[in-house]
Amino acid sequence: MVEKRRRKRRQAPHRRPQIGEEEPIVLDLRSFWVPTEETWKRHLQTTTECWANIPMPYLDDGTPWEVSVTEGREVVLAKLPDYLKRSLLFDSYLAQLESPRPEGRCVEAYSKSGGVLNLLNEPVTAEDDEFWQQLVAEQESRAFASEEERAAAWREIEQKWNETSNELFSNMTPAQVWAGGGEQEMELLQDFMEQMNKECGDQGYPTQGAMITASLQCLRLWQVTPQRALGGRAPGEIIVEERNQILRRKESLLRQLRKSGKENGSL
Repeated sequence: MVEKRRRKRRQAPHRRPQIGEEEPIVLDLRSFWVPTEETWKRHLQTTTECWANIPMPYLDDGTPWEVSVTEGREVVLAKLPDYLKRSLLFDSYLAQLESPRPEGRCVEAYSKSGGVLNLLNEPVTAEDDEFWQQLVAEQESRAFASEEERAAAWREIEQKWNETSNELFSNMTPAQVWAGGGEQEMELLQDFMEQMNKECGDQGYPTQGAMITASLQCLRLWQVTPQRALGGRAPGEIIVEERNQILRRKESLLRQLRKSGKENGSL
């Protein structure tokens, strides 16, 4: 039986305003073709996750996430421009002003978008995570001399999981997924959406499966193809590099806050 082709056209979130510009329209008039509803949801979530990691003039060049963690979510809310408060994505923006993650396993990675490289993935849970299940099985098969030794071993495998590339996240690490993208990834998201529209939109696919396969092939080729506009580098390389930079900044900030005991929210 031929599946009904699902096509979604939506308006794309407007880019963030620049210093000195007048208040922008929150949504522009461009429409994007996407193969599934989940793709569109991930597109929007990626946009707001990146927003949380971009220095903003109205926050004295701090990022929304950093200001929320150090000064409180209410400080960010009080300074948000009116156009963001009227945005259809307002609730999604607020969701990014999370409390700092607990030390240990980055389980939040399961609920994050994973950014551009995971744009065409389906939702995942711990039950889908074969690598984590393997680590747990190995842990439970071991004998420990004390509870302290057992606890230390659990911390070790949690850290190993955080820092190991995982197929569930398109070979990004859970820590990279948790960290989120930034300004470069937001721009590359726009670039890929335009590329996918050009190559895959309105092609009359016989099945939804064929449509998703074509879109995924487009993504995987795009992410590894060097671009002159990127200085001869591939988009996937830039995305991972930026996420690593953001991860280091976030982890450094959290260490400082934990050391000083001034973190906002429970850790």
